[in-house]
Amino acid sequence: MLKIAPYMMRSRLNVEPYEGSGAYGETYGKAKTIRAYVEPKRVLVRLADGAEVVSMLRVFCLPDAPIAAQSRATYGGKVYTVHESSIFEGSYQELLLKP
Repeated sequence: MLKIAPYMMRSRLNVEPYEGSGAYGETYGKAKTIRAYVEPKRVLVRLADGAEVVSMLRVFCLPDAPIAAQSRATYGGKVYTVHESSIFEGSYQELLLKP
């Protein structure tokens, strides 16, 4: 099983897990800080409804605490939304973030 080497995960992200939508909009859980490898990369992603979204950051982290899509992540003082979250063979998790 391939794991991400700890020395590669130099970045820190604050992640607020998505908990659902309520009467006053989206609700998020308590923020937690995770270590990750962040790669600024634009990726065109097609949604299930056919809409296209451009992801600005690609993040690799450990899958020990899975991060759901629509969660909120803060990196470099900017707030992003987790557009897509994928776990690969239990070895790492890839997140695509959009502003």
